[in-house]
Amino acid sequence: ALGQLFEYRHFLYPKQSAPFLLGLFSEEIGVYSSYLEEHGVASIWRSAEGWDGSARARGWGMTTS
Repeated sequence: ALGQLFEYRHFLYPKQSAPFLLGLFSEEIGVYSSYLEEHGVASIWRSAEGWDGSARARGWGMTTS
């Protein structure tokens, strides 16, 4: 997911300000959440209550938990 997001950003937004990066997952991703956060990528995933996510995704208001 990380490489794909960086590749999209590089080729699709070369002369614009860098877009926010977000990974969407069908289930909880465990320690990968903090790994993605270290690289500036937020993540959200499906949970029993709706949507949960990394600290960055929660800060953006993208979770229901």
